[in-house]
Order: sequence, then C-alpha cells, then structure tokens
Amino acid sequence: MAWTAPRTWVVGEVVTAAQMNAHVRDNLVYLKGGAGAITIDSGVTVTGSVTASGAVTGTNIRHHERGSVGVTAGSTSNDSVSFATAYGAAPVVVANILGTSAQPGYAAPVSVSTTGATIGHTDFQTPGTGTLSWLAAGA
Repeated sequence: MAWTAPRTWVVGEVVTAAQMNAHVRDNLVYLKGGAGAITIDSGVTVTGSVTASGAVTGTNIRHHERGSVGVTAGSTSNDSVSFATAYGAAPVVVANILGTSAQPGYAAPVSVSTTGATIGHTDFQTPGTGTLSWLAAGA
C-alpha cells in the first residue's frame, strides 16, 4: 500500500469506513513502515538519538557527534580525537576551548579523517585546566 494524500473533509459530509481506512488507518500503517520502506520527500532533523535495527542508507544522511578532552591551560598543543562511528567522508569539525578566562583561546582542526581528527589549539588562559570541545558533522 502506498501513501494516499489526505482527504479534505467538508462540513456535514458522511464519512465511510472505506474513506477512514484509506486516509487514516492505511496512512498511519505506511508512516510506521508497516507497508515497507517509507519515502521522505524532503528531510528529517533528529535532535535525539536514532536507533536502527538494520542499515541506514540513502542520500544526504548526516551524522553528528560531539565530545571533549581536557587540556592544560596556557599551552599550545595538538590533541587527537576519535569518532565513535566512521564517516563515509571526512566530516566538518568545529572546535572550541572552554574555560573561565575572558580570553578562552583558539582551536581549529589540523587534520580530519573519516575516523578522527587532530585539533590544534592555543589556550590563552592562565595555567590550569580547560576543555577542548568538538563537534563533527558529516555523512
């Protein structure tokens, strides 16, 4: 069964069981994947996690991952991060140094691969500890 464009109901119309089945029941079955794979015309944004029992395939599928590592404040260094899931191509990586100083520092990817990144940073804080946070986004 395929998706049926929902009917526009009019005031006073007598609704039949066949109409309700086609426009409500069957479309809900379709949306839940009960009739096979669903087709999404535009895009889907997920703010939480996605769990799949099989392979997730398609075009423009994006994976987002974030993490952080501790750094020594007042230092210049390169830190390596590993991604939990390998990307199909090197993702875009954005990095920041977080701390309590008014001048938190500068961080940028030195190299990015499908499995991890090396992020160079200069931390302008006084000696102590800080956090290098990163976000990767890619297919």
